[in-house]
Amino acid sequence: MNKNLSELLLNLMNKDAELRKKALGDGSLYDGYNEEIEKVHIENAEKLNEIVSEYGWPGKSLVGTDGADAAIVIAQNSISKPALQKKFLEFVKIAVVENEALPIHEACLEDRILFNQGKPQKYGMLFDWSEKGEFLTNVDDIELANERRMTLDIISIEEATRLHLNKIDTEGGGPPLDFHEHKRKELEWAKKVGWR
Repeated sequence: MNKNLSELLLNLMNKDAELRKKALGDGSLYDGYNEEIEKVHIENAEKLNEIVSEYGWPGKSLVGTDGADAAIVIAQNSISKPALQKKFLEFVKIAVVENEALPIHEACLEDRILFNQGKPQKYGMLFDWSEKGEFLTNVDDIELANERRMTLDIISIEEATRLHLNKIDTEGGGPPLDFHEHKRKELEWAKKVGWR
């Protein structure tokens, strides 16, 4: 195992987590995509791309379980770099076949890409607010999505919704004050970075 590489991935992930904690503390976490966090997400994505270019996907044999988990978190947060996020998914698919990454890693990353593209997800990993203030996941078929989740040995969409809502409530988040403005900014960002 490459301990230095594993520590690097963990440090990148932890830097992101610290910024999230800071944004939560100052109340800016739920107010659009924080610019400072986005900057770190971009830097982390580019660093992960360097690692992938040199070593291939940093799977558990190379960086251990913690390092591999950190790599997938970084890949999921690389939302401002669509081409890189799609590239990472292709590497993760191979890593899953080689038992170097978990199927849930592939599912999370695939759903993240579909979400960013404004398309229905396969597993319902990401949630958003509806115009009526409901907290939902956009899936192609909820029963099929729950069946797919069962193959990953994870909780149902209904249970995940409840847990996410509890976390948001604890963190002081909630639906956007202006839903249409929220969606306008989301679409503007998606077009700017190349998702749509």
